[in-house]
Amino acid sequence: MFGFGCAAKKKTCSKPKKKKSSCGKSCKSGKVTRNAFFNFLREFRVKHCDWPVTKIAIEGAKCWCKMSPCDKKKYIDQAHCAPKAKRRRKKHKCGARKRRKRSCRR
Repeated sequence: MFGFGCAAKKKTCSKPKKKKSSCGKSCKSGKVTRNAFFNFLREFRVKHCDWPVTKIAIEGAKCWCKMSPCDKKKYIDQAHCAPKAKRRRKKHKCGARKRRKRSCRR
């Protein structure tokens, strides 16, 4: 689809990977979004769940920038296949619609 020559897969990041069992926190895998970087960050967060959020974001961004387009293709495809988010209507506090004010009175 994008014309990337994907012959061999490379590692996404050269950072040491820790075992999932060593994580004290619960590592939820979030839903697939329409943003390829967020899809990558979701997997990166699971691998490094013992890190602080700020460090995950910074190191994840560095790894994303170093990735080749071929490696990013997996996450781009996930983003294209993700469902479009539905817009939610705001609920009014009093249950009634707001009336529109007229600029000039009759």
